[in-house]
Amino acid sequence: MCKQTALLTNNDVVLLKAENMKYVDSFDAVWACASLLHVAKNDTEDVINRVLVSLKHGGIFYASWKYGDNERKLDDGRFYNDYTEESLKELFNKFEEAIVIDMWLTTDVRAEFTTKWINVLVKRV
Repeated sequence: MCKQTALLTNNDVVLLKAENMKYVDSFDAVWACASLLHVAKNDTEDVINRVLVSLKHGGIFYASWKYGDNERKLDDGRFYNDYTEESLKELFNKFEEAIVIDMWLTTDVRAEFTTKWINVLVKRV
């Protein structure tokens, strides 16, 4: 996917874990669709901070998580962390430079799944 993105956009593409981001004022936007749900709740605040710091002032951050209040590890080792409107608001209220622009619920577009998702759009000020 990174190789295709680089070809399509003619831009450099970096593959790394969000936990390892060390960028400062570098990006206009960060897209984290169904990816940060694999970060443990006790690490999520640090990861969100890293994302916000990586954004230029005025930059936009999109993220989505499965809807709920669970934190679980599956037998195959994959970790999942869910959020609700209340828990996401509580999380983003911890950051003075973050303004939640919008938050909405969606259902999975794959017909075989009934997963409910919570989406958030945040601006760094």
